[in-house]
This record gives sequence, structure tokens and C-alpha cells, in this order.
Amino acid sequence: MTGIVLKQIRKKFKTKAGGANALVDFSLHVREKELLVLVGPSGCGKTTTLRVIAGLEKPDTGQVFIADRDVERVSPKDRDVAMVFQHYALYPHMSVFNNLAFGLKMRATPKEQIKHRVQEVATMLHIDHLLDRRPTTLSGGEKQRVAVGRAIVRHPKVFLLDEPLANLDARLRLDMRTEVKRLQRKLQITMIYVTHDQEEAMTLGDRIAVMHQGRLLQCGTPREVYETPACRFVAGFIGTPPMNLWPGRLIRENGIYYFAGSMGKLKLLHHNVYESHLDQDISLGIRPHHVLMASKKNHDANPIDDHTPIATLGQFEVIAIEPLGHTTIVHLRSSCGTSVVVNAQACTDVTYGDKVVLRLDLSQIHLFVAREDGRRIS
Repeated sequence: MTGIVLKQIRKKFKTKAGGANALVDFSLHVREKELLVLVGPSGCGKTTTLRVIAGLEKPDTGQVFIADRDVERVSPKDRDVAMVFQHYALYPHMSVFNNLAFGLKMRATPKEQIKHRVQEVATMLHIDHLLDRRPTTLSGGEKQRVAVGRAIVRHPKVFLLDEPLANLDARLRLDMRTEVKRLQRKLQITMIYVTHDQEEAMTLGDRIAVMHQGRLLQCGTPREVYETPACRFVAGFIGTPPMNLWPGRLIRENGIYYFAGSMGKLKLLHHNVYESHLDQDISLGIRPHHVLMASKKNHDANPIDDHTPIATLGQFEVIAIEPLGHTTIVHLRSSCGTSVVVNAQACTDVTYGDKVVLRLDLSQIHLFVAREDGRRIS
């Protein structure tokens, strides 16, 4: 078994102000042969997590297990972990072949075995024609492939990638993202991939772990995290465009539950769990593609069926439009200043300044407590 288990990891760095918590009671189980993505904003502890696993940082408290082995007293070189950094860190005076072979040479691997492994990995990554060249003559994508190849040529148990595509242009990032996923499937290796790009996380990971301020907020499949976010932060961070979130209160009148906010009262579908949150401050969230938009020119920009429970929000003004080809993102604002983002059909014909009526699919709303943790009311 080559899974990874982190138990109650704490890590604090000294600062002029006294100290900064990088990881707080952080626990995570990465399954064998899984591609798990750590995602979160800059400074949330993603890189520190990788460095703790690799042995480059020593946690203040907690345990790290690799393949069911406690590696607290195991040096980085003996953990059988390969790491690829955001900055490629290639040796500029060495050829691509020697960059790929360096780790094997340091382990006194026989020359014929080195040659065979390097050729095998270079062919896999489509850089076999570059073996005689030096890094300064390579493009960004080629350098990235060399950095990845240098890690996998060792056949490590665990593969750690720290924002490896951050320095590439958009098109090349897309190509390399596909390549990373293909390689992980082909090699059947346990891989942890760090990114701050939630779209990259959603498309790459078997599971994604969302981090914030050194804490693990939620870990699950991309679909689980997207459809049932554990807290308000996850709801607002995962998804493009992000979830609409509005503050208000949960009230009950004549046995009916309502969300009372700046747009008035919104009738909710009955749910017994609401009883314990009555008269409390909450947030209501809904994904942009579950907001239905209608205008005089286009009666329904989002078609609905007769069984969908609908609530009308009222009239909004179009303040921005983002046509993306396959879809159109429409930004709107009400007379009371409430902002809403709608993911409409690509063919929508609304224009700036248009007045439209918005309706919500009530079966798709999310409620979150207003306290600091913002946990989901489910």
C-alpha cells in the first residue's frame, strides 16, 4: 500500500508579529494510486503540506504515514517521494539527458539501466528528441516536461507536484493538464497536485481537498464538493463563476419557512433541519446556472419544466455581459443593490441596461450559518 495519511498536523512559522499558523490540526488520507488535488487561495498551507510529506519541513505536532510507515525519523531521500516545484530547478549546464539521469546517478544506478529509464520516460513525455539540448534552449512547456520526467524516472512511491503549470500560458496549461492526468493513469502512482486554480482542481483530481488558513475544509470528489459544499467558503471558492451568496435570516410564518434578505422574503421548501436555525443570521447560495432569467425579448433564457419549484426574485438590471461561446455570463443588480450572476444560454439576446426578471430553482439552493465557519445547513 502506498497511500499517505496525515494525522493532526500542526505547523507554525516564526514571524516578526510572533508566528503564523501554516497548518492547524490538518488530517488527510490519500488513497493508493489516487490523484488528489490540494486547492485553496495563496497562503492556505498547500505547499507546506507537500513539504511536510516530503520531509522538507518538520511538523510541530502530528504524524505522517507513507505506505503505512511512520516517516517522522525518515530522511527526505529515504521516503521514496519525488517532488516537482513551480520553478523547474533544472541544471542549466547539463543536457536534458543528464538532468533526467541525475537522480539515478546519485543512487549509483547501473549505466545501462539509467539509459533505458531515461529513454523510456523521454519517449513517454515526447521529449526524446531533446535529450542533447540544454534547458536554456527549451520552451516553457518543454522545461516542464523535463522537470516532471526527472521526478518519475526514479519510479517513486509518491509523486508531489507544487503548482507545476503556474508559469505556462493558458493553452499550454490545458495541454499539460491533460498530460499530467494521462501520466498518472499510466503509471498508477499516488499523486498529490497543488494548485490555487479551482478549475484545474476540478478537471484533474479523483478527489479534491479544499484548504483555507491552514485547515482542511472539505475533501471529496469534484462533483461532491461542487454540489454539496461543506461551508460558505467552499461554496464561494469552487465553481466558475462562483456561487451567488446573499446574507439574511431564516424565519417561519404560519408554518412556512422563509429566507428574509435585502430582496424581501423568499419561500423555502420545507425541511425539518431549519427548525434549529430559526431567527438566526444565515447565507443563501445558489449556482449561477440555477438562476432563471426572463426578459421581454427572451421570455425564458433558461428553460424549465413544470415540476421545478420556482421562486421569483423580481426585476434586475443587466450591468455586464461575458459571452464565452458555449455560454454567456450575465451580471445583474437589483434596485436595492443586490448583485446576481447568471449562467445563461449562449444565444441569450439581453443587452446592457435591459430589465429582466429572475427566478430561482428552489430545489438547488444552499443555506449556510452566518458564523465564522459558515457550515452548511443540510
